[in-house]
Amino acid sequence: MSALLTYFLNPGTVYKSKGKGNKVYCKECDFSYPYNKRISHCHTCKVCIIGIDHHCGVFGKCIARNNIICFFTFITLTFVSIFSSIGILVYTMSQLDI
Repeated sequence: MSALLTYFLNPGTVYKSKGKGNKVYCKECDFSYPYNKRISHCHTCKVCIIGIDHHCGVFGKCIARNNIICFFTFITLTFVSIFSSIGILVYTMSQLDI
């Protein structure tokens, strides 16, 4: 479920709009965004993202403000399932009479 949410949630894409307030200029987009938040340009997606962490090759999209909690939940549950599977395997192997 967390993988689906990570994939389908909008990571925080900033769309071009006119507004008031502090402006953030992006050279790649050639546009000034009306935000005073942390905005960075993703060269893979070719859009600006609020609070970007990284572009994930597994999901093929940016991990940013709106989907980072789902991403970390996915990573945590993946590691828990791997280590619990290894623990069950080691316990089962130790019970065999070989």
